[in-house]
Amino acid sequence: ENRAALHIALRKRSEDEIHVDGSDVIPDVHATLARIKLFADDVRDGQKKGCTGRIFRHVVNIGVGGSHIGPMFVAEACKNNQPSPLSVDFVSNLDVAQLNDVLEKLDPSETLFVICSKSFATAETMANARAARKWLVASLGEQAVAVHMSAVTVAHDKAAAFGVSQDFIFPIWDWVGGRHSLWSAMSLAAVLAVGYESFEQMLAGAEAMDE
Repeated sequence: ENRAALHIALRKRSEDEIHVDGSDVIPDVHATLARIKLFADDVRDGQKKGCTGRIFRHVVNIGVGGSHIGPMFVAEACKNNQPSPLSVDFVSNLDVAQLNDVLEKLDPSETLFVICSKSFATAETMANARAARKWLVASLGEQAVAVHMSAVTVAHDKAAAFGVSQDFIFPIWDWVGGRHSLWSAMSLAAVLAVGYESFEQMLAGAEAMDE
């Protein structure tokens, strides 16, 4: 496809430069990691709240393929590192029964969704995202979307049109292949589950193996 495959840049903690189309991508990677840390810390500590003022107690990751299996694996593998105050569920099945089984046990005012879609057009992911949005709006109104939904995508304009706040949209880049995306913001739900420090240690281990 004549595209760069540079997921190694996602775990590059040194000051080395990695260029794509003439631009060093490392500063953007580090800036995104800083945003992930701040966001996750604020949610886990109860500083970031839902639209009714209640703290988030539940996170639902909506994705498919690499944006589902990778983060779910990280959350499971690292679950004992930093026990989470949050329950975290991962939904990928187009059959609405899976999403319904998750949502029926949750309180909308305490639930945060992470929509993971590089294109923000993946059929399975967006069908579940629309169903989750409808569930949220039915209980809390349209204003809840900007506070209770986050997104990881290349297509920031599509996520914004869906109602996601710009502050809740995290980037991924064309040079990250889907199966390697767990090293990126696609693991936001996993970071919420296990804490940023665990994710940072995992990145450091990956860089050591790269080297």
